[in-house]
This record gives sequence, C-alpha cells and structure tokens, in this order.
Amino acid sequence: MDTRVKIDFVNADNAAEIAGLAVCLTNEIIERTGTQHFDVDLPQTTVLCKRFLEEQRYRVLGAWYEDKIIGFIAMCESYALYTEGSFGIIQNSMFYRNTATRKQAKPCSRKQNTMQRHKPGKD
Repeated sequence: MDTRVKIDFVNADNAAEIAGLAVCLTNEIIERTGTQHFDVDLPQTTVLCKRFLEEQRYRVLGAWYEDKIIGFIAMCESYALYTEGSFGIIQNSMFYRNTATRKQAKPCSRKQNTMQRHKPGKD
C-alpha cells in the first residue's frame, strides 16, 4: 500500500474540497480560541474559492492522498514598493490537514513545545 502524499496545485474543479477544508480550519480556530472570529458559510466559501482559482487570484497546493485532498496551503499575490513589484503571501501559517489525517499525539502547550525545542544539545 502506497502511503505517500502527493503535493500539487489544484484547480477550480477542486474548489468544493478546498472550501470544505478551509471551513474546517476556520471552525477549529473558533473552537480552540473560544471566540467567534469569523462567520463562515460553506456554499459562499466554495463560490469564492472557485472564482479566485479561476481568476488565478488564489493559488492552492493540495496534499493528495490516493484520490482525496487531505490538506492544503493557500497563497495569493500582493504588491509592495519595497519588493519593486509582487510577492506571495501564504494565507495560513502551516500546511492545513484535516483532523482525521493528523498523527494521534498528545498536545503540549506552546511553552512546553518551545522549551523542548531549545534545550541545549538537542539541536
């Protein structure tokens, strides 16, 4: 059984899958912070995702496992004078994966995680 994940750009045909994952990510942020930061609507998110992909305003790398997208990273183009043109912005801070495909690991606090990473002799 091949367990490798393939990373490739998605197209507008994949808008519903990407929108579904984006809504899951947003709902997870709301749940973890305990604050309703966003009001996300799946049908509207799907329409926007499809339009942005068709207009090439939004580029998405999908993580494909078998024939299903299990994660993504979204990018868009922005402009600044200091870059003398355009540059890319990653919309989410990490490659988002649906919760069903994440390793079952005991979560640790940010402080514990930072302390573990910076122990002398562990780099």
